Amino acid sequence: MKKTDLLLKLNITDAFDGFIPSEESKLWGWGGDSPILGSFVSELKPAVIVDVGSWLGLSACNFAFNVKQQELKNTTVVCIDTWLGSLEHWTLPELKEHLKLKNGYPNFYQDFLSNVKKANLEDVVVPLPVPSSIGTEILKHA
Repeated sequence: MKKTDLLLKLNITDAFDGFIPSEESKLWGWGGDSPILGSFVSELKPAVIVDVGSWLGLSACNFAFNVKQQELKNTTVVCIDTWLGSLEHWTLPELKEHLKLKNGYPNFYQDFLSNVKKANLEDVVVPLPVPSSIGTEILKHA
């Protein structure tokens, strides 16, 4: 499903419209750069890829890169996360700085958007900043 069609079905605007990426954001994570994600895209050629727990966007960018590389014009990567951080981010002093709290609120979402935009993959990515249970319900209506 094309990103524009999904946005229409969900009645939401594109999170990347007018967004200016931060130069400070860093694309990284655990296992999100695995080549197996590209193999899944190649083999399944899905209409929609749902990346739950997208965090800073490494796996989302891997999926989106492969979608574009394989010229799957009708595939969108939906990223579901609250972008509020994990328990470890809130309780371990060495990880708390990663929250980049602004007025008491984490900035992971801004970093995620920045990473996707800097990778020039925003044309196939739709972020849903909600808990996974709500994201599932939202997608049922698409």
